[in-house]
This record gives sequence, structure tokens and C-alpha cells, in this order.
Amino acid sequence: MTDDESSGMSAGRREREAMYPDNGCVLVRIDYNSPPGEALEQVATYESLDGIHSIPEDTDWEGYVVYDSDGNAYSNEDL
Repeated sequence: MTDDESSGMSAGRREREAMYPDNGCVLVRIDYNSPPGEALEQVATYESLDGIHSIPEDTDWEGYVVYDSDGNAYSNEDL
């Protein structure tokens, strides 16, 4: 693995961890065309997973994931 790959993975990990809420859950959009560290955007917050009935479907350009305060990731199949 090159230093660029390692720093990209590290930037992606830091970006993902920055999305984790203190409480509840957040819906996050993933821009597949953006580099690690710039690809995630918080879309909505929820008090719990029970408040989320579905998330948008992934496309070729973007995906969605829900993170909880423990850093667990959830997709539509998990809800």
C-alpha cells in the first residue's frame, strides 16, 4: 500500500468517525465521486433506529448509510 492510499484510508476513517452522532442515529450520503475525507454529508438525524423506515436507494453516483453513536452502520436491509 502506498502512502497516498494509506492517507486516503485514514482521511476516510476520520471523516466517517466524525459523522457518528453523540446520541441517536444519522443518515449520511456518500458521494462516490469525491475523495476520502470529502465524500460524506449528514442528511438527517433521528433519535433511534425505530424512527427510520427506509433510506434512499444507492445509485451509481451516491449511496446512503445510517450510523449510530457506537459507529455501527446500517443499510435498508438492516432496518
